[in-house]
Amino acid sequence: MAGKKQRKTKNPLSESHITRRDFGAEKSFWVRVYRREFGVKVCHSKSFADKAHGSRAKALAAARVYREALLSVLPPKDKPGNTRVPVGHAKIWRRTLAPGRVVWIVRIKLTDDGKRGQTHYSVLRWGEAGARKRAEMWLANKRAELGL
Repeated sequence: MAGKKQRKTKNPLSESHITRRDFGAEKSFWVRVYRREFGVKVCHSKSFADKAHGSRAKALAAARVYREALLSVLPPKDKPGNTRVPVGHAKIWRRTLAPGRVVWIVRIKLTDDGKRGQTHYSVLRWGEAGARKRAEMWLANKRAELGL
C-alpha cells in the first residue's frame, strides 16, 4: 500500500558488533567495534572462520568472547556533544565555497554539551591576510569571553 510505513523489527538472531560473512569459500563471523581515539575513528576488527574453529556455532561463540573482551577494554562510545574535546578547542581553515568565493572559517567549542560558535571572513572583501587575521581575532575574543 502506498504511503503506509512498514514496521521494522529487529532480527532476533542479530548481535551487536558481529556480522556474518558468507562469500564463496569464506564463511565467518566478523567482529567490528568503532571508537574515536584522539579525534580519529578507529575500527577494531577480527574475523572468526567456521573452518578454523571447527563449526559455525564454535566460531560464533569465539566471536562473542572476543567482542565482550574488546568492549571491556575499550572506553564507552562517545556521546553526541563529545566531551573529550575541551571547551575552547578551535580550528581555523581556508575554504573555497564557489569559484571566486574564498573564505577563512573559524569554529570553537563553547560548552561541554557540544554547543559551538562559527563564523567566516571573505578573502575578496578583506584580502588573504586580513581575512585570516580577523578570524584569529574573533577566536581570541571568544576565548576571552570563555575565560580561557
